[in-house]
Amino acid sequence: MVRCDRCGGRGHIPVYNHVQGGVCFQCWGSGVMTLRQPIPQPNIQQDIFDMKSRQDLELEAKYDAVRKTILAGLKRKKEMGKK
Repeated sequence: MVRCDRCGGRGHIPVYNHVQGGVCFQCWGSGVMTLRQPIPQPNIQQDIFDMKSRQDLELEAKYDAVRKTILAGLKRKKEMGKK
């Protein structure tokens, strides 16, 4: 627990006496706050980058396979033309 940074640990803010008797809404009058661990947020941008990278690798592999097939066919055609 740490001292409330809004009311300075007093639990009351005199300027706001006209609103709920000046009770600090951050610590609800206790003067202290409990620190919470932040909830980890998913890194959506990294997930999208990873997904695009995988798609790029898959497309590159398909492109290489097609390119090799075409080159092999051209090589066979060229060899048949020599005979």
